[in-house]
Amino acid sequence: MARSILKIFVPLSLFAIGLWAADSGKTILVKLDQMSLRAKTWGKGETVILLPGTGYDTSWFEGIAPGIAAAGFQVIAVNPRGIAGSTGTLEGLTLHDYARDIALLIEKLGVNRAHLLGWAGGNRMARCLAADRPDLIQSVTLLAAGGKVPPEKQAGEALTRFLGDDRKMSPQERLELSRQLLFSPKSGAAEGFKLPRSWPEATKSQQKALETAALDDWWSGGSAPMLVIQGLDDRVAPPSNGRALKEAFGERVRLVELQAAGHALLLEQPKAIVNAVVSFLREFAILTRLKK
Repeated sequence: MARSILKIFVPLSLFAIGLWAADSGKTILVKLDQMSLRAKTWGKGETVILLPGTGYDTSWFEGIAPGIAAAGFQVIAVNPRGIAGSTGTLEGLTLHDYARDIALLIEKLGVNRAHLLGWAGGNRMARCLAADRPDLIQSVTLLAAGGKVPPEKQAGEALTRFLGDDRKMSPQERLELSRQLLFSPKSGAAEGFKLPRSWPEATKSQQKALETAALDDWWSGGSAPMLVIQGLDDRVAPPSNGRALKEAFGERVRLVELQAAGHALLLEQPKAIVNAVVSFLREFAILTRLKK
């Protein structure tokens, strides 16, 4: 099967260079079934739900969320349980439980059908939700989509240390490790990076849920149209994962590969990501209207 792969290096357009960074969004707290989810929202229009990586909060999306919203979408970035004001038990949760949380949020907010965007561990949550509740989902966008092809050996070992509770590591050692893991040496983005706030208990809970989830439960992301954006220098979620999705699901998957981007591609190439996501969502909307 022929592969249609776009390789992009920071494509600039009038839209991409818009001054959207000034939009800090609005914080909401949504009470659900014995828990609450804290989220940040931008804009109006069809809803795009953003799900952060394992143990991280919505601040990682501040470089792309306003840009997607500026194109005519309502963007909602969600903090999973135990992170940045979201509450609920963290004991014994599965990936399906985390996916159900987002399903409840979508229903509570009265959204008809949402678009999902997940980064790193959040893309597994997005795919699990799309597989479990296809009635709620219009499309799925994955940033740094791992799961089938494992991390490079050295990167995998470093990731285990980074996600674990290694009290022997100093803050400076953790910072250096995160810079090595997350960034492409070609992007220069690691230089100004500082350690984000961490939520150890939530990280452990999410990591266990990811490790125990059967690949077949979430890998396909259901049957929704899918955009996969991969950094060509990603050592944690190697770009072979995106190519495997394209190979398996053909025209259902649009694959974009970014040069000078690693696992933290949303910090390294935010304009390229916004352009790719908005293009995908607009094309999806046009095709949907034509089918009616």
